[in-house]
Amino acid sequence: MSAVVKKLLHKLKQLEREIIMIKESETFSTINTIADWDTYFNETKTQLEQELQSITIKLVS
Repeated sequence: MSAVVKKLLHKLKQLEREIIMIKESETFSTINTIADWDTYFNETKTQLEQELQSITIKLVS
């Protein structure tokens, strides 16, 4: 087996491990459960705007 093939097989195994780690991550799990991205982003936008408003009020007081 040539050195190039060995190097590519090693890289393949490394990438497979990384994919498994990503799929097992909490972030991937969360992202994978989002059914409607428009709704998700609209809800997130609303939450962030509310947080900003709350922080602004605290700073002004």
